[in-house]
Amino acid sequence: MNPTRDSEAQVRRLFANDRLAKHLGITLVEAGPGRAVTRLTVAENHLNIYSGGHGGTLFAMADATFGLACNSRAHVSIAISAHIAFVKGVQVGDVLTARATEQARTRRAGTYLVEIRRADDALVATFTGVAHVSDKAIEI
Repeated sequence: MNPTRDSEAQVRRLFANDRLAKHLGITLVEAGPGRAVTRLTVAENHLNIYSGGHGGTLFAMADATFGLACNSRAHVSIAISAHIAFVKGVQVGDVLTARATEQARTRRAGTYLVEIRRADDALVATFTGVAHVSDKAIEI
């Protein structure tokens, strides 16, 4: 048994059910216990009224990546708190990578940090999320 490989397979199965991520064009790059990486190329439908990257798109990307990281272990985890700080703008064509990492996890809660970066490694946004860890096993 390889926990990293098993975790990635579980996350890939969960990601296949994320309809919003699919709709936005978010792809899963990799995952493992307590972590996930996604990617998105900014398109016209990701823009706000000023033709810059929409904060809702960035939040959705970070939230999806957080959800994958916190559900990369044995029990269903549900977000109970999230915060995002927008650092730099994005434009059509920018390739964004979101990297979620587990900062702490107990039997009942997990805390995660998500950084979204452009291809030039510029930090676009930071997101922190807290998830409730349930007793329910992930079944997929």
